[in-house]
Amino acid sequence: MPWVLNQTTYIIMNITFNEIPEALSMILDKIRGIEGILQGGQYSDRPQEDRWFTVDEICDYLPEKPAKSTLYAWIGQHHIPYHKTGKRLRFLKSEIDEWLKLNRRKSLAEIQAEAAEYARTHKTRF
Repeated sequence: MPWVLNQTTYIIMNITFNEIPEALSMILDKIRGIEGILQGGQYSDRPQEDRWFTVDEICDYLPEKPAKSTLYAWIGQHHIPYHKTGKRLRFLKSEIDEWLKLNRRKSLAEIQAEAAEYARTHKTRF
């Protein structure tokens, strides 16, 4: 492929007819990536690597930046996903990210919309 400079920059000159499908495929992949980024997603053409956090690292990673004592309280209440190997506590990034997404608080508009939908579908007759 004489038209590829590197993985992220493409030179489309002197392309042969037989190279058009491959070039078009690469262009479409880039467009999908840009769309994903613009829509707030994190597009990647390679799988994201999961990583393990220690107690100190998870305190720094979490948005609240909790104290260690708070983190240990969450662990004792089984509030946060964790793994224990011997005496070592570890946290898997993918599980923490999913936990953070699941614990999202609903906005007032979302709560009102749910209440209106419930009232609409559960009408009682007097």
